[in-house]
Amino acid sequence: MFAPPPAVTASVFARLPDEFRKSAPDSEWHRHQPGVLPAHSLLEGPAFDRDGNLYCVDIPWGRVFRVTPKGEFTLVAEYDGEPNGLTFHRDGRIFIADYKHGIVTLDPATGKVSPFVTRVRLERLKAVNDLTFASNGDIYFTDQGLTGWHDQTGRVFRVRASGEVDCLLDNVPSPNGLVLDPSETVLYVAVTRANAIWRVPLMKDGSVAWKADEMAANGKDKGCFSLDLAKMPAAIKSLMTEVAQIKGQGNKARAEVLIKAHVGAPGEKKPLHEVITERITRAPKASFVYSVKLD
Repeated sequence: MFAPPPAVTASVFARLPDEFRKSAPDSEWHRHQPGVLPAHSLLEGPAFDRDGNLYCVDIPWGRVFRVTPKGEFTLVAEYDGEPNGLTFHRDGRIFIADYKHGIVTLDPATGKVSPFVTRVRLERLKAVNDLTFASNGDIYFTDQGLTGWHDQTGRVFRVRASGEVDCLLDNVPSPNGLVLDPSETVLYVAVTRANAIWRVPLMKDGSVAWKADEMAANGKDKGCFSLDLAKMPAAIKSLMTEVAQIKGQGNKARAEVLIKAHVGAPGEKKPLHEVITERITRAPKASFVYSVKLD
């Protein structure tokens, strides 16, 4: 068990000035929200620039603010959008997850907003929520929309620095914030409606993901890999060849090497690598693969 987190007393750093507060909740975003929400703003997506200024978005009114270390607000941009998440590219541009328009960029010097990812293979996004950069320039973002337990189709995408777009997950009940671990081999995704944090291992080629809550192909075992042949045929062939050889030889030591290289996460009842090692060395009814996408 972990020790209880230390108590932290929060204090107000800055307050949105009255001059920026709207008088009535009459935006399109407000009209389609349940419950009672503040009319003047909903500040989200905090991120710092290299000079220590804090940037944040105002979702319902399509605004981006810069807040100085002294707490002084400046309006950087105001446009017809619903910016939700914000982060900085190393070249100084701001990338925004816009609930209405997808991924857009913002030039903080001019306030110009430009589209970046609005569709994936001609398909419209549901409504994106947040985004983060890897050190190599890849962007990871969540496509949340109105998903939840009633509609478990929220998605997580990666936009490679080359421009190629991969859908990493498509079964998430309301994916929200996300962040990479320091090694950038694991992506953590906040899943709002499940009240959970999902741990998403990233293979070196990005082709395979471990899904702890999915049922394997034999209908008995819980937890499996999901493979995408359309994207990564070479990687799938390599991995499945490795697994087949491990099963055929009953080589648990070789299985440990494979699992520790690509998974290495604890399961609920026993270490995940033990679960998978037992699974892939079980013959003849081992079940290791959940789904293979052919389209």
